[in-house]
Amino acid sequence: MLTGDNLRVAGAVARQIGVDHFEAGLLPEQKEDYVRKLPAAGHTVGMIGDGINDAPPSSIM
Repeated sequence: MLTGDNLRVAGAVARQIGVDHFEAGLLPEQKEDYVRKLPAAGHTVGMIGDGINDAPPSSIM
């Protein structure tokens, strides 16, 4: 789970939804960079977002 939320909130949400690994306090650009690397490492990526800040800056224009 990648989130801009603070570490405490991210940890609470991760526990509630059964996520073992999360990164907190990320900017949209940092989330985009992280997600772009996952498929190359053999991971499948899914996304759920609740706002415009969840879209990479390049797709907003």
